[in-house]
Order: sequence, then structure tokens, then C-alpha cells
Amino acid sequence: MIGTYLSGYLSEYELLKISRKDFQLLDKDFAKKYKECDIVINLSGAPVIRRWTKRNRKEILDSRILTTRKLGCIMEYNVDRERLYISASAIGIYNDEDIHTEDSHAWGNGFMAEVVQKWEAEVHHLESPQTQVCIMRIGIVLSKDGGILAKLLPFFRIGLGACIGKGDQYFSWIHIKDLVRAIVFIIENKKTGIYNMTAPEFCNNKEFTKSLGHMVKKPARLILPKILFNILYGRAAILLTGGQAVVPERMVKGGFQFNYRFVDKALEDIVN
Repeated sequence: MIGTYLSGYLSEYELLKISRKDFQLLDKDFAKKYKECDIVINLSGAPVIRRWTKRNRKEILDSRILTTRKLGCIMEYNVDRERLYISASAIGIYNDEDIHTEDSHAWGNGFMAEVVQKWEAEVHHLESPQTQVCIMRIGIVLSKDGGILAKLLPFFRIGLGACIGKGDQYFSWIHIKDLVRAIVFIIENKKTGIYNMTAPEFCNNKEFTKSLGHMVKKPARLILPKILFNILYGRAAILLTGGQAVVPERMVKGGFQFNYRFVDKALEDIVN
């Protein structure tokens, strides 16, 4: 979803889209095919909101680690030019209690936090005198074309909008338009290091639910007990019943202007 949207914002660049078939190439052949790339953007990763069976856990981790290693071949075999490697990551690295800037090291202690830490460590391995690295810790992306909002809207439109439990869990989000603008900002300004990709004003699940209900003109008064998600998703339920409070301090200090700072404005743009 993000890659498709981003492509429209990078029309001034020559884009090479790496296919699944390309990953079957030998490392040397893969590196040769993409040796002319100046910027590599990795947005891949298997879906995480599903039961964390042994098989699914392996797929979630491998889809991030092995993809990063494969893309690293571009830099490893072609050291004759400088490159910027931009990698998606997730705010799931943080715990659910504190408010996190990029300087926070208050990690979560569950499976998702472990995956993100291993993922980012793999990205850091790509750093070299020729390769600069930027890691984007992305929050919940709001878009009508996919993600959580596309799944929720049909229910909210018929009056079945609901909070999850008390609704007091943090909800750090970003409008997809701001996200892709932020990626372009990173490219054009050659930014490196860790960046939180969330709107400056996080909310909680109750506030998000109320706002979305207001936008579709259907009050969202229902409450879904957290135990329901535990039954459906097992340990993965924490992705829905928990949440991180995250602020994009480095983006703001770097001069990036968010068009959608507040969830009401973001939902109004998307829904209406």
C-alpha cells in the first residue's frame, strides 16, 4: 500500500520495482541488476496481525531479516558509489507505558519488539563508508486503500463502530499522505538515522473510535472486550489491545511540516 502510494510522489525519479521473482536470483546477479540504484527503499514485511503460530512467527521474522540481507547485496557487490538505504521499521519496538522520541530505549518485551530489534540490527549491518542508513519507525498508517482503516470503515458506516476495552491504549498514527511526503523529505535532504513516522499528536483508541464514528455520522458506542481479541489472535492480540505513544521529534526539529497533526483532520480527509 505504501509503496504504491509512494511511487506517485517519486515521479521525478527513475524507479526500479523489485519483484518477488528477483529475490530468486543469485546474490551476485541480483546485485548486478540493481547496481545503478542510488537509493534503496525497503517497505517489505509479512502481515503481523494474525495468530503467532510457530510458522507465522518464522514468516514474520524471515520476511524482514532475509529481505534486508538480499537487498544488502546491492551495496556489498557494488562499492563504487554512495547509496542511501531507507528501511521501514515499526513503533512496536517501544513499550506501552512511556512516551517515546527517537532517543527512547524503553523497548517492549514481546515478540513484536524482538522482531523489530533484530530487523533494525540487520539494517545497521549495511552501514559503511559508501552506504548511509535511515530507519523509519512507522505508526498505524491511515489510508482508505488499505490497512486498519479500510477494515474498520465498513463496520463504522453501519453503526458497528466500537472501542477495544476501555479504549485507553495509545494510538500513534500517520496519514499516508504525510508518510510518503516524509519519505520524500528524507530522500531530498539525505537524512540518516532513526525517525519516528507518526503524527505529532497521538491519541488513544477511544478518541480514535469517537472521531471515526463522528466522521461517518454513526455514533460508535459499542465496546469489544479485550478477551475477544485474545481468543481470536492469541498473543498477537496485544497489537490491538495495546499501543505505543510515539512522537516524531527528529522530523519536526528537521523542519518537516505535517499536514495532518490531529486525528480528526486526518479522518475527515480520508473519509470525506
